[in-house]
Amino acid sequence: MSSEFARWNKVLGIHSFVGVVGRIHLKRFYDRLDAALTWVLIGLTAAMVFSITGEIVLNAVIQPAASSCLSFLDGGAAAQDDASLLRRCLEGVMSFVANASSPVNTASQTLLVWIGILGSALAFRYRAHLGVDALVRVYPPRIRLWLDYAATALVGIFSLAVLVVGGYLVCSRSFSMGSKMPGFEFMNRGWFYLVLVITGVLNLIYCVHHFLHPMPVGMKTEEKET
Repeated sequence: MSSEFARWNKVLGIHSFVGVVGRIHLKRFYDRLDAALTWVLIGLTAAMVFSITGEIVLNAVIQPAASSCLSFLDGGAAAQDDASLLRRCLEGVMSFVANASSPVNTASQTLLVWIGILGSALAFRYRAHLGVDALVRVYPPRIRLWLDYAATALVGIFSLAVLVVGGYLVCSRSFSMGSKMPGFEFMNRGWFYLVLVITGVLNLIYCVHHFLHPMPVGMKTEEKET
């Protein structure tokens, strides 16, 4: 942290607080949490790629091929034999594709939502979200430090009110109503919304990190210059 920001941190009473909390060795906790979340996202991404690939193969390759073969059989002499082995196999393939399309599509959509929402928490951890900071850069360091704390506080309020509380209400309502996910009749739809609560908790944990280690706009640039 640059000397200017460090001075204002001390003026705001944050510096001594950071010194006390720093003894708890939170860095190791956050490193492990970041690694675990990263591996979870990698696993979910791999599963989503596999699911989307399966959906493409089923709907764009196997189904048209089986349908074309059935049409060919209907127009040929083999159409007279309804008990032919080939026709039975093709009808079985068509039935399999029809039954598998719904769960595969649901899995792809669920994984995409989970990756997007969980990924937003990891992006918040590394401050990788897009932001328009051209105006903020002209402010003095004290104002930029306060704005950084204010932004972190707003994220914390949103995460607690909307993601944690709101997500919990949606999950509990889905579980109580017994709504099921299309293609997965054995799975309650509440599991789909559980990612909101998880992401909200992660954002709150990362808000603590950002309060302890503020990174106002332009701080890295000033560090390089000094």
